[in-house]
Amino acid sequence: MLKGIIILVVAVAIMMFFKSRPQLSEEGLPIVPVSKLYDTTVVQIYELLFCDNIQLYNAMKDNFPVLFVENPSKEELLKLAQNKDVETRIRILAYRRLKEMQVFPDTKEVLGVIVEYNQRKNHGKGLDTLAVYSDGNIRYINYTGKMAVVTGDEPVAQLEQPVKEILEQANQLAQVIGPWEKKRLPPPAPGNVRVTLLVNGDIYLGQGPDKVMFNDKLGAPLLHNMSMLLQQITQLASEQEPNA
Repeated sequence: MLKGIIILVVAVAIMMFFKSRPQLSEEGLPIVPVSKLYDTTVVQIYELLFCDNIQLYNAMKDNFPVLFVENPSKEELLKLAQNKDVETRIRILAYRRLKEMQVFPDTKEVLGVIVEYNQRKNHGKGLDTLAVYSDGNIRYINYTGKMAVVTGDEPVAQLEQPVKEILEQANQLAQVIGPWEKKRLPPPAPGNVRVTLLVNGDIYLGQGPDKVMFNDKLGAPLLHNMSMLLQQITQLASEQEPNA
């Protein structure tokens, strides 16, 4: 089996784009909560993607106690946040704790990119989610609830360059848009796409209808590469399937 990739389903391509303001479905289809889109286990995996609820990471207490104590050391948190040998999502949690303590890094670093596309199918239950992290970890959740996972511990060589380009483009976007300071939104409405950037300990986002996909000057290159990355994951998955 190909190193670094756990094939749970052959993914389908996502069509994506970037817009700056959230919008609702033009067809009037309701926004469906994530608990109605995926089963319980997949909902937990989905929620873990955004690194904005440290309680979901309680299983990591013994490994990273500084994240969970009431009054953590700023120095220890900063050291953890800047440690590129640690899983990216742990680094994001460290940055979030630092933000709570009013400690802010000097530079913006995009540590993760998440694209959600809610297709017009199954009465608004067509959510595909693709997440890419700076350590090479990739998570894809198909609207059916099935998944494909690439682990950064044993990276797939073919995916290293696309991930690098995606993060570079995302860093350019982060320089011109600001953080989302409100509570994280529910999944996008049917026919809409959302791009979420995990920047240090902040969430940046853009969203809009898929009819204008790839037309946004800021987001088109990033979205194109995210789409191409998913196609590569799909191809790698199909190559690992046994012949019929």
